[in-house]
Amino acid sequence: MTVYYVNKSGDDANGGTDPATDAKRSIKSGAALLASSSDKLIVGSGVYQENDISVAATFDHVFEADGYVVLDGEFNSRLFYGARWDHVLTMTGFHLKNAVYLGYGSSYSPNMRLFNCRISNITTSLANGASNSFISMEDCVVTDCGRLTQNGTDGGVSLVRTLLYNMTGSPLVTQPSNGNLYKVQGCIFRECPGTLFQVKNISTAGNHADNYYNCGYGTFAIVNGVTYSTLADFKAAFAGYELGSNDDVDPLLVDPTLGILYPRSGSPVVGPGVVVPQIGPWTRVINFCSAVQYSGDWDVQASPAADAGTKWARTSGGVAIAGTRMEGEGVVVSPVWDLGASLQIKRFMGTFSESYPSEVIDYDNSDSAPNRKNLRYRVSDTPFNQDGSGGAPAWVVHEFEEALSAINGRYLQVELTFRTDGVEA
Repeated sequence: MTVYYVNKSGDDANGGTDPATDAKRSIKSGAALLASSSDKLIVGSGVYQENDISVAATFDHVFEADGYVVLDGEFNSRLFYGARWDHVLTMTGFHLKNAVYLGYGSSYSPNMRLFNCRISNITTSLANGASNSFISMEDCVVTDCGRLTQNGTDGGVSLVRTLLYNMTGSPLVTQPSNGNLYKVQGCIFRECPGTLFQVKNISTAGNHADNYYNCGYGTFAIVNGVTYSTLADFKAAFAGYELGSNDDVDPLLVDPTLGILYPRSGSPVVGPGVVVPQIGPWTRVINFCSAVQYSGDWDVQASPAADAGTKWARTSGGVAIAGTRMEGEGVVVSPVWDLGASLQIKRFMGTFSESYPSEVIDYDNSDSAPNRKNLRYRVSDTPFNQDGSGGAPAWVVHEFEEALSAINGRYLQVELTFRTDGVEA
């Protein structure tokens, strides 16, 4: 068995054999090192903006997250491709997001087993293959996605202690030819308004119990071409299958009203001994950019912005306002926001529409520097001015979605640099 390592301080020219001195930088490069089913790839904390990661079709692959790891496909077609139904891609502890497909293959999608993962904004399906589409999830949260499986003459789904929230695909499981519902146990379905399951078979060996379908589904299941509109219809036809109830149950998420769809301790979708990735505790989520405003000529203000602090300033380049977005090339700084009290700042979150090679986001315009660091920030317990006067602290480079450690302050300012130099991160 060989263990390989990827982290944000690594280099793809390295061999990947030591996390401190020889780590790879990209998951794609690290995955290429695996040569047998006994090998493992350990990925360090950070946001990895990658897609089209190949997993070989001749052996199993094991990826483990060491800390809070985000794999962001940037809404490209697929996160993973390759593999076969008889070889498994196992992932533990990842946040997988922003792609059309999680796994895709023209013949076979990767046979995926996901443990303690968060999956969001996979717009079409998690597993899509012309011949086979298999996916198994345990202690997972799946939000704002399309289908679980799509196409495939063979394949199936197994779900254990998994929350499916705001799923838009219908049917949610789409394998009418020879698909199997292997196990659905201890799961919660919410805001899934279409047909839930369209399969050929429901496994008698699986434990289909303790589930809650408070989701407003249109049709419960289509099994071997026969429609069962409600859970009651299904139970009446399949004696001995206990698929659960339509009861409402609280999945104990951090704060769904703010879009923080991570389970808290004690959630019914977290199994015994499972450690939920720590992205909190959250005091609150503050949206600084719900509507981009700026002072006409982008002048930097030599005064704290306080409550009037919705106006950004352009310090260089030609960034322009397009509706509620900022577009173009250059550097912009936020006002100095007054948070009202000295708060612990845990994480910066952001949504960007990138059209590589234009509008790539960097922090210092240096072709030799690590790219996509996304922002600089400065924070203090005493007020300072937008232009940096008045005792402003030094800028600190940071990356979106990466955790901050022991950063406290009442007054906060961020800087974004938009590049169009075509340098790939």
